[in-house]
Amino acid sequence: MQRKSILVIECHVTDLETARATLEKDVEQYLRDEYTILKIGQGVRLPGNLADVQSLHVVDLVTAKSDPARQEPKLTDLSLAIHLFHLYNQPGTDLEEANLSATNDADPNDADRTERLRARMTLVPHLDLQGLWESFNRIVLLHGPSGTGKTTLCRGLAQKLAIRLRQEYKASKLIELDAAALFSKYFGESSKLVNRIFDTIESLLTQEPNVFICLFVDEIESLAGARQQTKNGNEPKDSMRDPAVLDRIDIKQYVPLPSVRISYEIFRRCYLDLLERKVIMPLEPDAGEDLLDSEYISLSDEDFATQPSEAFPTWEAMQAAVALSVRPKESSVSYRLWKLAEKSTGLSGRVLQRLPMQAIAMHTKFDPCSSEEALDALSQFVDEQQIVLKE
Repeated sequence: MQRKSILVIECHVTDLETARATLEKDVEQYLRDEYTILKIGQGVRLPGNLADVQSLHVVDLVTAKSDPARQEPKLTDLSLAIHLFHLYNQPGTDLEEANLSATNDADPNDADRTERLRARMTLVPHLDLQGLWESFNRIVLLHGPSGTGKTTLCRGLAQKLAIRLRQEYKASKLIELDAAALFSKYFGESSKLVNRIFDTIESLLTQEPNVFICLFVDEIESLAGARQQTKNGNEPKDSMRDPAVLDRIDIKQYVPLPSVRISYEIFRRCYLDLLERKVIMPLEPDAGEDLLDSEYISLSDEDFATQPSEAFPTWEAMQAAVALSVRPKESSVSYRLWKLAEKSTGLSGRVLQRLPMQAIAMHTKFDPCSSEEALDALSQFVDEQQIVLKE
């Protein structure tokens, strides 16, 4: 049986307890009798014969994969999902306050080491919260130092959303807009081009309502800066402190420089890649240069040759081993990469990914080089980068 697309309708009723059991069917019949087409966000007249109904809102269209993309599907071609709800109006209640010690051994009488937690419970859906979801602009701002992976994170998020939403949308598209390049290349014409781009995106949304579109704007301060500069001539970066811009953003997420854990994983993957490409000579499995104590990891010669990544533990595996008092050998690659990650604080992810190859190119003499030569070169290059960072 062919599945139909589903039009989702929220129906606010006076009282769920007294609403008659057939109300959902009655509302559906009323809509099918009165309307041929219903659009998302369209106002719906209240049925005079259904006194329990306070409001009706068309909130979503869940498109079946087999349905063709149509801007205004007819109700006869749709299934209707009627969701009844009642808005509570009682004020929230405070739960009992609890004293939470900052540490397990903290003195409960020490005010500086004790935090007080107040919890509030509210019945939902609540009258005060009505309309909040619709008020979201669906805008996320990622900000932080250069090279921390903000662009990669945005692309990865679009990829994940496309996978998760494949049942709701027949296709997904990622639109990437480089605002900085736009303003530098088309100086004086940029505002017209920006308007044209957004007109095109709006047209796509109208023409393809069953397609999920994710818009990624890189260097957003350049785009928002045009507005601020026309007002007071400030630099584009100042525009991101403009309340008119920030107030439209639903989620603001800071993306920091890589932690020691992330730095270790970057070095680990780069090292494995260089091994695979034979830039670094493979380790001898019987020498055990990169294995943790035998109680923790043990590989046969065949395993070591076919699965080199198993010889280089992930950060989580390293920490788990340390928690069990299984220390990595100080001469091992994994231990040395750990220490290099610790002294790479302040370097961006973009820099870290380039360091191993650059270090080998600049500070080794043989091709391929030994593991020890590669790590010595990387250590020297990290030191040089830290000096540059401080200048």
